[in-house]
Amino acid sequence: GSAKSGNTDLSKNIFLKVEADKSSCYEGEQITVSYKLYTNVNIVSYSIKKMPSLNGFWSQEYALQQGVATQQNINGTLYSVVELKRVALFPQRSGSLQLDPAAMKVVARVKSKSKRKGALDDIFNDPFFNNDPFFNDPFFNAYQDVPLELSSGMLNIQVKPLPENKPTSFKGAVGRFTLKVSADKTAVSTDDAITYKAVISGSGNLPTMENPEFTMSPDFELYDPKVVDNIPKNANPVSGSRSLEYVMVPRVAGNYTIPAMHFTYFDLDKKAYVTLDGNEIALQIKQGKNNGGSSTVNGIKREDLKLLNQDIRFIKTSPIHIVFSPKQFFGSGLMYLLYGLSLLAALGVWLWKRKETMEGNNVVQTKNKKALRLAAKKLAGAEKYLKANDEKQFYNEVQRSLWGYVSDKLNVSMADLSKDAITEQLMLKQVQQEQITELFGVIDDCEMVLYAPSAVAGKMKQNYLAATNVIVKIEQQLNS
Repeated sequence: GSAKSGNTDLSKNIFLKVEADKSSCYEGEQITVSYKLYTNVNIVSYSIKKMPSLNGFWSQEYALQQGVATQQNINGTLYSVVELKRVALFPQRSGSLQLDPAAMKVVARVKSKSKRKGALDDIFNDPFFNNDPFFNDPFFNAYQDVPLELSSGMLNIQVKPLPENKPTSFKGAVGRFTLKVSADKTAVSTDDAITYKAVISGSGNLPTMENPEFTMSPDFELYDPKVVDNIPKNANPVSGSRSLEYVMVPRVAGNYTIPAMHFTYFDLDKKAYVTLDGNEIALQIKQGKNNGGSSTVNGIKREDLKLLNQDIRFIKTSPIHIVFSPKQFFGSGLMYLLYGLSLLAALGVWLWKRKETMEGNNVVQTKNKKALRLAAKKLAGAEKYLKANDEKQFYNEVQRSLWGYVSDKLNVSMADLSKDAITEQLMLKQVQQEQITELFGVIDDCEMVLYAPSAVAGKMKQNYLAATNVIVKIEQQLNS
């Protein structure tokens, strides 16, 4: 970059450069870029004026030890080199991407032009004396501080698109990876939980890749994974691991298999897609003491299927003989009597239904008004368990307060409550998606503590505040 100030041209003495370890790469492939200051004159001070915007790239900056200089010989001239910034860039799209120039301000201390010439000048111009503060004193030499503006050049990166034949299991991973899966136990009861863990290790765009898809039998309740990235900040190239921990709870006894997880990445060495398959894991589930689990058959819960079966009655298939009386019925007194009784019965039914509707509306209004007060009462009970550090009872009370609140507020019985039904009702009432997500986040933690307490350890106070806040926010939006 240029280094000019007035009539002083120091462009060969001090300059700013941007350097990349490659000028061409694939989409998602790492490029390491460094910004370096080269100088063979003394620098009094410097400051970064502008670093380029990294449009089109995901970036991870490296931690550098500031002020550490190395020596580099360029065409016979020795320079001190200070690395100002180093960053790992991962292009997010293909094509020609540009990094704008970086800019900085420096103040260089250079010798001013002197008219005197002689043997003493040769002595004082010796590098030995120049490096000694004593001989740099103005008494021996005249110096001037020159402010400069430096600019690096623009950097062009050619990003190649990934091949079109992407497998369906490809989620954007580019690099070199391995996959390992495991389960903490394989023989449990329906009262227990299983933790299934997948670890993806290697080098590449670990921070930006999507997680592989994973599904389990509908006879298991599968929770969203706990994702932990273990990526050392200064690893170059970016490398480390990502672990995915899925908690699953069996609902029905039997023999099951955790299906193989499929993870596909684009291998930079092979220039091809590679699919890694985790091992299938066999499970043996026995019936526990808790029979509250459920399974479905063709979309019908097993419990409902049993009840339905009990309600089925034998239908007689033999012909039914209907005998009509020859006696004339039309116009008879019996006909008018039955007609009048029918009108009275219809009127009675209408009055009864009207009374029932009004009473029902009153009940709905009463439950609606009391919803917040009852939720606050239950949360007050939860606060006692919080102070006593009774985690199980605390989460049980928080869960009851949240489910009870939405049940009363939406007039949905506890038996008919489901996350889908709540979401639909709240969205119809113009409650924001953010609050719905917060609501289910707390409910999920309440459920998780029953099966995997370590996953929510230390979050009691956080969840208490979250439950309180989300109820208040929903109440405000429903009443607005």
